[in-house]
Amino acid sequence: MHILLAEDNEANRILVRSLLEREGHILDFAPNGSIALMCCEDKKYDLILMDILMPIMDGVKTLRRLRRSDNCNANTPVFALTGYSSATDKRHYEQAGFDLVLTKPLRPNDLAQAWSNYLKGEYNIAPAPTETSLKKFGDIPLIEDEMIEQLLISGTPDNIRRISKSFWSSALSSMSSIHDNLSFAMRGQNEALSALRRSVHGIKGASANLGLLRLSRIAASLQNAPPETIGSLVISLTEAIKPSEEALEHRISQEEQSSNIDSAEVHFGDVNARIEQGQTLPSQSESQSPHKRSAVEAPRRQARAP
Repeated sequence: MHILLAEDNEANRILVRSLLEREGHILDFAPNGSIALMCCEDKKYDLILMDILMPIMDGVKTLRRLRRSDNCNANTPVFALTGYSSATDKRHYEQAGFDLVLTKPLRPNDLAQAWSNYLKGEYNIAPAPTETSLKKFGDIPLIEDEMIEQLLISGTPDNIRRISKSFWSSALSSMSSIHDNLSFAMRGQNEALSALRRSVHGIKGASANLGLLRLSRIAASLQNAPPETIGSLVISLTEAIKPSEEALEHRISQEEQSSNIDSAEVHFGDVNARIEQGQTLPSQSESQSPHKRSAVEAPRRQARAP
């Protein structure tokens, strides 16, 4: 299928690309709703995947404008791709006009299953089950290797590290907002609760995209937690920040070392191939430039002169 992905988060774009291109799909990308509408004027797509929270124009507004337009994608199926995965959220997006809702982060076969459900007239695939009710947070792995591998398929270690640094900077700002609103949120004050949950949502989605499993699970539990349980969950979230950062950096460093070893093996493999083909490697004197050889040979010529 030819798919348009409207998504402002770079890590999620890399993840979706690595999954869907391996399944044979062709992807175009738009970082916000306004650009997505421009793309829809130029090409006919089989499917549009639409993030909900985007700068300039969000997913709901983009969908409404698309459906009212007269371009070739006015009736193209549009699936919401969002970190909001509760039954209430999904009903809201269905009422807004989305054909189906996919939950971030996208995993192998999610789209194939969703497309099959769509063709059969079934609304939603079930969200991935959370482990927080079965395990303590400390038992959940800090990182999910499968997600890291998916990211590294389409992105270099340097690229993933850059995204990681941006995430941690944003996460620290979100944690500051969470702590600022914590005391009033624990008392059930609506404005503080809303502000805290918005900050938690940002951490949940971005950490899941980076494969930070424990952090995303704690944030998922915190996002809809009642006021009386918020305090302990914020403590768990705070305690998970540093070890998660260290675990991700360690994983990226491992990939860098592996890439360096692979590069070295390729270099030595070229040398071995030349030897096997009967080609000799240049000697030290042959590898010197003509200028350097002349400088070395000049004293010898002078010594032989009568």
